[in-house]
Amino acid sequence: MNPIVGTAVVLVRWPEGGAELARLRSEGIPRLLMVPQGESPPIDPDPKTDWVRMPIADDELRARVHVLELRADIVAEAPLLPGDGRLLFRGNWVVIPPLSEKLMALFIEHFGAVVPADDLLATAWPDATGRREALRVHLTKLRSLVAPLGLGIKGVRDRGYVLHALPKSVLDSSAV
Repeated sequence: MNPIVGTAVVLVRWPEGGAELARLRSEGIPRLLMVPQGESPPIDPDPKTDWVRMPIADDELRARVHVLELRADIVAEAPLLPGDGRLLFRGNWVVIPPLSEKLMALFIEHFGAVVPADDLLATAWPDATGRREALRVHLTKLRSLVAPLGLGIKGVRDRGYVLHALPKSVLDSSAV
């Protein structure tokens, strides 16, 4: 495996990099398989996987890497909650408190869609003791927590809230 400088795409030699390919796939990291002459490339429906036949010209390699970067930016896979107090997204993770983990589980279940505020309240406070003001406070904290992962939470007036992926171009420009 050879990372290309300045890109999230990882080069993987095929077929010897099969185990590494599985790990990268599970972490949502885009990968380009380097397939030698005479070897069959794998059939992989994941849009974050592509392959090239070796040897390959530098300009073609750069073009394939760029296309993978664009494709990976478009594909918005849902974050993961492995149940160990972490939230994972795009190969990175943050520690998440128990109440926030409950809210995130509901957001992930409906990733990219509006989750009604009443559903969030019932999830966080099943005994019906929660108030909308308390929910807003928790969501403000949660926004700050998930932003470094490239996630955002937006309110939809009189409807609820949406967990969504921030475009990588927004993240790149905020780092300047």
